[in-house]
Amino acid sequence: MSHVYCVIILMLTKCVLATPPRETSPACLTGGINFDSRPNQIGDPAIVSCLSRGGDPFPSLTWRRNGVVVASQYTEDSRLKTAQSDISWELTSEDDNAMYECTLTHPELTQPRSCSLQQAIRVRYSPIVTVNPPSLVIATGNMAVFICYAHGSPSLSFLQQWNFDGSLTVPDSDRYSSSTMTDGGILLQIKNIMESDYAVEITCKAVNTKGTTRTQVLILPPPPPSPSTITTTPQKTTTTLLHHVTITTKPEETEGTHVNTGYSTACFTSIMNSIVLFTSCFTATTHTAFYTL
Repeated sequence: MSHVYCVIILMLTKCVLATPPRETSPACLTGGINFDSRPNQIGDPAIVSCLSRGGDPFPSLTWRRNGVVVASQYTEDSRLKTAQSDISWELTSEDDNAMYECTLTHPELTQPRSCSLQQAIRVRYSPIVTVNPPSLVIATGNMAVFICYAHGSPSLSFLQQWNFDGSLTVPDSDRYSSSTMTDGGILLQIKNIMESDYAVEITCKAVNTKGTTRTQVLILPPPPPSPSTITTTPQKTTTTLLHHVTITTKPEETEGTHVNTGYSTACFTSIMNSIVLFTSCFTATTHTAFYTL
């Protein structure tokens, strides 16, 4: 059943009978991509276009790569009654064996239509080697574990390998061991890390007909401890205070030996020890004296 849609143009309402795009729409076109024996390379320019003719209103166009949306923008040409979605980019390793598909949707269609490139894109590239973790800070006596993954196009000439200072020979067969994992990764284990392990150049190597790739891992010692904070115990100190005292005395009424200030021995001792003035000890003279605590 056809639908009618209305649009407002300059305050006027215009109703139009909706029509689907032509049955040949959409059409997928390519530019710069080789599908013959000539291989595509990483960095090669690529263009794909999705074209729809006819239809009112215009259809929606969406590009997907391996089922994932990569573009949903398109241009409309009212004169030619076309809608077109173009994407352009440089090929990467992710485009190898990728299938691009354009989907058309329209209110007059119960099911979306689609077109795709004639076949999957093939991209040639030298191996890409990934090591996890790329570096490890670890103290002596502990175990280090690394996993290496590699892929390339064409396929690897042989499974990726661990190298030690450029050789396949492990520094210590009792502590170094490698094994193949079910997902294609190569596991490296180093038991009981020693000081000498920090100086070994460890790389994961992969080869195909496009080239050879090596990725290095780093085994690093922990940083030295920061200087400790010096804690000192406060020392008991004695402060000598010099006090100035002016005393008016009256004649001495007790016996005792006088010091050179005119005080008796007994009265001088009282001043020093308890800061108590016995005014009956001294002659009626004003004296100035200094004492310490």
